Amino acid sequence: MPSEKEFEKKVKKFLDSLGHEVWYFKHWAGAYSKSGIPDIIGCISGHFMGIELKKEGGTPSPLQIRNVELIKAAKGYGYILYPKDFEAFKEDVKAIVKESKENDK
Repeated sequence: MPSEKEFEKKVKKFLDSLGHEVWYFKHWAGAYSKSGIPDIIGCISGHFMGIELKKEGGTPSPLQIRNVELIKAAKGYGYILYPKDFEAFKEDVKAIVKESKENDK
């Protein structure tokens, strides 16, 4: 079972592969940062995204769940992402990029 850090590297590599269609940064939680912010914050083809990464068996906190729900309610893309769901996530993101490109025509 990969660690959360190893999984994070896979997710970032995928996002990097999309080039200018995706911008993101890794949020580093600390004593002075807001709690419950997703691990990766970014933009997919003009749409806000927040990705909370979890290793298999990991459990998001109620605040992490709430923040992902708030992102979705604001019409952004919010994910609590486990390794088992990575392929579906990639297809979802590719579909967002494709739809955006088609709408730009």
